[in-house]
Amino acid sequence: MKKHIYLPLLVLSTLLAALLVSGCTAPEQKDTAEQGETIQEIPIHLEAGWIAGDIAANEDTAFYLLAQEIPMAQEMCAAKLCARARSSGQETVVYEYTSDAGFYLNELEATDGNVFWVRREKGKQTVERLDLATGAVQGIAQYGEPESDILLQSDGKYLTWYCFTDGAASIQGYEIAKGTRFDVAKEVSAAFPLARANVIDGVCAYTVDRAGETVIQVYDLAAQKVLREIPLEKGTALFNVVADKERCLYSLLRDGTMDQRIFVVEDGKKDVTVVNEDESRYVFSWSYEKGKLLLNERDTNRIVLQNLDSGETQTLTGAGEHLYVLGSTTPSGDYLALDTADESVPILTWIQMA
Repeated sequence: MKKHIYLPLLVLSTLLAALLVSGCTAPEQKDTAEQGETIQEIPIHLEAGWIAGDIAANEDTAFYLLAQEIPMAQEMCAAKLCARARSSGQETVVYEYTSDAGFYLNELEATDGNVFWVRREKGKQTVERLDLATGAVQGIAQYGEPESDILLQSDGKYLTWYCFTDGAASIQGYEIAKGTRFDVAKEVSAAFPLARANVIDGVCAYTVDRAGETVIQVYDLAAQKVLREIPLEKGTALFNVVADKERCLYSLLRDGTMDQRIFVVEDGKKDVTVVNEDESRYVFSWSYEKGKLLLNERDTNRIVLQNLDSGETQTLTGAGEHLYVLGSTTPSGDYLALDTADESVPILTWIQMA
């Protein structure tokens, strides 16, 4: 699950605020292979006056945001979006913006030919789309004074996000090829302020309160219909929920943080499998993609892969000191994270899944 970096409640904001970065240099790259996965480790060399922001990747290119912040304001006065090609290692600046009045760019999502983000400026939040071929930026949705943060998620075909109006939550969908918006669900439960409308292969999952119970709905964005429902006890609050056409996975919200257990429900079955039932592993965040559960584990500060079909577990990242943040899967099924163990040189860690 990707993390939003500027909220005061997150430890990540303290860590990343210390990262100082100058611009898009051409950092050296270290490639390793762990258990058939290809890992690229790309150092981002830092200089005073800049910070490292959000990260994203599509099939061929990684993107990372660099910014100059206005002290004590949690706002930027300048930002650069850098792109790094996987094959050649070439780096370019694909977008720049400055404003003495302050703004904030976050929530990068990269798809084929586009990068999406959320701009917070002048009391508004705007979901924007950058056309990488032309450099043109288009606003696709705008909201007034923020009630909560807009958090993006994409599978390359669709973009999804929660909307909060008058204390009520709904989910919006956006079909990238057609450039059209639509309602996914008009009334949903969202007890956690960092709720993300995860989407995999055109499938999204969320919860609704209905008739004395809380229900997970698994929704097909292409057909715009509910595929299945998973009943929970009334009032159950989820930290994270994600589904594809084969499984639904979710973790609970407990005392404002994530319960360490991850629940798995197979399509067509009522039985619930529990990952980490004894909570022996401290899971900082988790992501899911096509039968593979990726755990950002804090006990060893490693990225762990659990194959839900075979039951096999393997550690993807190597030995040494690590501190992974902003971990999430990409539309092409890879895993991307920022290793901030060395605050002066964070490592963009790109795991290409086998």
